Amino acid sequence: MPKVSVIINTFNRPYMLKQAVASVLAQTLDDWQIVVAVDHTEKDVSMSWELRRNILDAFEIEDERILYDYTDLTPGDQSLNRFAHNINRAFRLCTGEYISYLCDDDLFLPWRLSVFSRVLDENSDFQVVYGKQMVWDIPTQRFTEERPARVHIPQTADGSGPVGRVNHNSIMHRRECFEAVGGWVENAPARLGDAYFFARLNQRWPFIPVDCVGEIMRM
Repeated sequence: MPKVSVIINTFNRPYMLKQAVASVLAQTLDDWQIVVAVDHTEKDVSMSWELRRNILDAFEIEDERILYDYTDLTPGDQSLNRFAHNINRAFRLCTGEYISYLCDDDLFLPWRLSVFSRVLDENSDFQVVYGKQMVWDIPTQRFTEERPARVHIPQTADGSGPVGRVNHNSIMHRRECFEAVGGWVENAPARLGDAYFFARLNQRWPFIPVDCVGEIMRM
């Protein structure tokens, strides 16, 4: 069983996905698993297979730690929150002790998995941890802190939680947390699947901050 399973959600961006996967390959912790949740707009799966081959060719190795899951939703299907649905599908392939997330347009810094998993290893009462992030502004080609996180994680009545300072890439939690709350919320409004999921987590457990910059958001 790997220490950490990383779910990477991707939507027709093979070049950026290669970089996201590379940032996991470069981790100082090598006890990980990647599950790539592939969404696509094509009516057949040929694009998805081409995407997979492009990734494998880029690293010149078929790493058994990298798995792929392709959405079962049709391109125009709006019956479910696609993002949440694909995360839940990918989780079925996850075997890690801890679960973390990465979008195809973001990057983990090399120490991300090592630092966060060590915090959970050393603190058995911690269930959900989150860290800091840097924002890379693509149009200006510079790091900036001027833009807010794209997803606001709700605050509970006791004031706990990161509350809009990070998005879901900054979170790591024990796999039991995912199972306890029933996964991501597939009937959530568009773009709020992660917010609804983390609100459920935060109702049960405090989010513990880790004093570490763990990822780069590319915006």
